[in-house]
Amino acid sequence: MSRVTSTIVPPLPQTSRSNITSTNRFVAPLSLRHSLQTSKLPETPSRTRPNPSAQYGPSSDNLDRPPARPVSAARHHIGYENGSCAGHLPMNPDDVPTRGACKQIKTSHIVRTTREKIRVLYNSVSRRATSSRVHSLLVHDIGAIIRSHCPMNTCYWWSISPTEKKDLMDEITMNFEISLTDSRFANYINSLNNGRYREFKAELSAYYKLRKSHEDALANSPLEMLERGVDQWVELCNHFNSDKFKKASLANIENRSKKKYNHRTDSRPLSYIVDEM
Repeated sequence: MSRVTSTIVPPLPQTSRSNITSTNRFVAPLSLRHSLQTSKLPETPSRTRPNPSAQYGPSSDNLDRPPARPVSAARHHIGYENGSCAGHLPMNPDDVPTRGACKQIKTSHIVRTTREKIRVLYNSVSRRATSSRVHSLLVHDIGAIIRSHCPMNTCYWWSISPTEKKDLMDEITMNFEISLTDSRFANYINSLNNGRYREFKAELSAYYKLRKSHEDALANSPLEMLERGVDQWVELCNHFNSDKFKKASLANIENRSKKKYNHRTDSRPLSYIVDEM
């Protein structure tokens, strides 16, 4: 008896990766850090036809490309037409998602789970926190606090009033147990604040340089400066446009070009790497 083989082709599924539409999904526009890599001003993409491969990988006509990183796995900050200093979501399969600004989510989760603040112990030899993990959490939180609460109209960290610095310290001690009775420990925290302040100011300066003119920068402030008021951004723009700042900036660029070796091997300070050897 001959074997009978069915020739009926099963119906294709109604939905597939190639016909998935994402008209209801919002894709964030480019941010400042991504625009620095492409040397172009951030533009507002079309919100009616976002690229489905940004979340679901390559479509049927791009199967030879590797799948993109899922949007849910990327830290993001929603930006607008005037741009932001934070990271961005991938717009195309070839785009690499960059890390966004810290939102203090990890430290808040630790404090909420353990029901106690994160204790910071000071090492007088390395002049840092004894734990590299605690140091990393502290640095990231200070960066988020500087971006959200620190006034930027002073242009320098040492120009900020003691009252405003105390307000920033109150924000830091909400998740961290810090004893400032030791002057060396207080200097350590102050140096972290200074470093995060200078880093944020450098990103704002890079955003200012991307604009076409001084007037264009005044009319298009970054997202991080909108809640601070127009006066602070105007003072910063005037500071970036001053001859004193331009001279110091050129000197710093020349000095960095003379470095013979890197002062860091990764994101951690060298003192923590030496302790692990």
